[in-house]
Amino acid sequence: MRQYLLTGATGVIGSALLRRLVNSNEKVILLIRADSDRCLDRRIKELACFCQLDDPAKARIHPVRADLYQPKLGLPGHVYQNIFKEVTHILHCAGNVNMGLPIHVAEKQTMTMTGNMLKLMEKNPQIRKMEYVSTIGVAGHTPHGIPEEWMNHERLFRNSYEAAKSCAETFIQKEIQQGKNITVHRPSMVVGDSRTGENIHFQVFYHLCEFLSGARTLGFIPSLRGVYLDLVPCDYVADLIYWASCQEKDLPRILHACSGPKKSIGLDELAKNVRRIYQKNGYRLPKSRRLPVAVYQAMVDVIKYFTSKKTKRALNTLPLFLSYVKTPQHFINTRTRKLAKAAGIELPPAKTYIEPMLEYYLGKTKKRPGS
Repeated sequence: MRQYLLTGATGVIGSALLRRLVNSNEKVILLIRADSDRCLDRRIKELACFCQLDDPAKARIHPVRADLYQPKLGLPGHVYQNIFKEVTHILHCAGNVNMGLPIHVAEKQTMTMTGNMLKLMEKNPQIRKMEYVSTIGVAGHTPHGIPEEWMNHERLFRNSYEAAKSCAETFIQKEIQQGKNITVHRPSMVVGDSRTGENIHFQVFYHLCEFLSGARTLGFIPSLRGVYLDLVPCDYVADLIYWASCQEKDLPRILHACSGPKKSIGLDELAKNVRRIYQKNGYRLPKSRRLPVAVYQAMVDVIKYFTSKKTKRALNTLPLFLSYVKTPQHFINTRTRKLAKAAGIELPPAKTYIEPMLEYYLGKTKKRPGS
């Protein structure tokens, strides 16, 4: 018998994982951050609507208003003592993905949440396993192939999110050496469902597609020939995490939930597909003109002064995206893909799900063609 504790259920991975859990008839406690019970009810209703949960499924989830940054998760003492007594598995997906936080803030938040989950394991010996969601970004600027192993060498990181997750992994590694049963999952850039495109939040990939369409930059697109983007659909990540939670012994400590070099997509190919899909949906895009990355960045810096505040905010995030193409690297997933395939979890090539994801995005954002 299993009863799950899930954090981050309102995020991209967490919501896909919640759907996977209830479809498997599992019981789940959700830790949800909310300012009031009314806010909690609203967030749960929105989550249940997105996940298309029917009444029997809703009956299997128990939402709890909690704060992962606070001692005892911000819960009253008697609640903290009693509510987790039947939990057997922790799925820790929560995390602040704001990549612009000061490093000391990002590290404090990530380490506090991680520490609170480990304290739960220590206090409740019936908890048999934790699935810990990290990021492939812990590799930082490490070049070439990133192995499915611990990374203990000195690295430069692109942002505070990567650095904070690296600190947490070091902490987790020590806890595992002391006997904790934890599997670390390193997803790459997570996108929507590979079949439907459904996604509870539109994050980095979708902003990148806006740039690659040329809609925000007068048709100018960075020349990224030979550069590949490692994407992974949220349903694949959810299937992998759930399967791993059921394997309580003899499982590698690190799994790479990523496309790997064989199923990634070239950014030039992605740009062509993005423009085709946008135009198919009625968008009048400027003629595409490619520029070297450095020239493109300089051009964008000029455009920012002559555009709307909304577009300016989007353009200000561009250096974040471009930082990921400066270091040639790919993520090895041979071991993870082999294990997943043996369990019936197939990793689809990125080119097969770009269209449903962008169709869903354009439909949900209700952008006006030509805007």
